[in-house]
Amino acid sequence: MKKEDGSILVLTILAVLILSILVTGLLNVGTTELYTTQNYHLSKVSHYTAVQGVEEIRDVLANNPDTEEFEEDSPRGGGLLGTNQGGGPTGTQTTEDGLTRYYITGTLENMEAGSTQKPQKFTGFPPPPIPGLPVGTEADIVPQVWLINITSKVKTGKRVSYTEIQVGIMSIIVID
Repeated sequence: MKKEDGSILVLTILAVLILSILVTGLLNVGTTELYTTQNYHLSKVSHYTAVQGVEEIRDVLANNPDTEEFEEDSPRGGGLLGTNQGGGPTGTQTTEDGLTRYYITGTLENMEAGSTQKPQKFTGFPPPPIPGLPVGTEADIVPQVWLINITSKVKTGKRVSYTEIQVGIMSIIVID
């Protein structure tokens, strides 16, 4: 019996060691899944924040499709969403539920520089005909396609997600 003294202790220590290795592995899997879910959520919020910027620009173009709005000496400085004196955006940042959402007209480089980018006329090919437009009207109707870059940034704590969208928005300019 003296040879077996302490063998239960050794077996117990081995069992605890094996169980602790299994629990550590399961915790790693669990935290990895948690981080993956958080990153997926941030990327979706970032995408829909960029889409929100596209909708805002679409509304601006619907109300004022003239090119004078986008000239460098305009109050907006050539960008639709403008910048303030500190170089940051105006009216484009919202914070709720611990998420800070931010979008500009421009690329990620513009965002890092604190500037915006003005829309450009798309000249790749002529715009398509306007559906339902009667032929022989009194006013000249000119369709214009704008090429616009939107970049969004969503931040929560140390996690950040960026989305860049390039869209073409067609506006109609009526010349009397």
